[in-house]
Amino acid sequence: MRCIDGGDPAHGLALCRDLNTRHPDYAYGWYLASFLMKKARHYADALKAIDRALELSPSDRYRLHRAKCLFEMGDIAEARAASAGLGRRDFEEAVLHGELGTLLHQLGEHTSALDQYDRAIRRDPAQSGSHFNRAAVLRYLGDSAGAEAAFDAAIALNPDEFEAYNGRAHVRTQTRERNHIDELRRVIARTRAAPGLVQLQFALAKELEDLGDYDASFASLQQGGATKRRHMQYRIETDLEIIAKIRD
Repeated sequence: MRCIDGGDPAHGLALCRDLNTRHPDYAYGWYLASFLMKKARHYADALKAIDRALELSPSDRYRLHRAKCLFEMGDIAEARAASAGLGRRDFEEAVLHGELGTLLHQLGEHTSALDQYDRAIRRDPAQSGSHFNRAAVLRYLGDSAGAEAAFDAAIALNPDEFEAYNGRAHVRTQTRERNHIDELRRVIARTRAAPGLVQLQFALAKELEDLGDYDASFASLQQGGATKRRHMQYRIETDLEIIAKIRD
């Protein structure tokens, strides 16, 4: 896991191969190998490894990982079938419901994704990410009031869930009587992280625009854009190197 967290999947995979050679009946070793192979986009090998893990221990986590492999390798029909089977299960871990919800959302199964996020929240209502994901699906489905309430819940649980402020600003037209401008300004004043500031400044710009305060809105938009630009790591040379590799 240190190799995964440290960004060294190649070393991690070498360790997994050694582990699986020494302990071929250790299911979790095969799962870790599949996880790393998927990250490296070696999907056929990832499927073989997770199938071996499932032979040894048919756990829901491994089944879900297999569905993710199928989706990422482009086998949408099989991924959808695998996800449908998992959707009927009641997981013990809230995180598995959340991960399945994300996969279903990616597959275009938005109502089923919403059901999984609801299950995740029932299992563990204190996870702000579940409320945020639920809000994103509700917004996609056109339930503005439900999405705003879910964004509110995410922010209440984690005041640094910065993307939720921006999502909430966009679910409806803000009014003089009902907006979040004062709250946004307070959070901007205490926030130092650039990605968070960008989300907050864009959210403030949107709400000010709704109220017709166009000069203040544009100033906030400029601040957000300037903050983002200062922290961009873009290099045109990187794009040129990628294009050269594709051409080769």
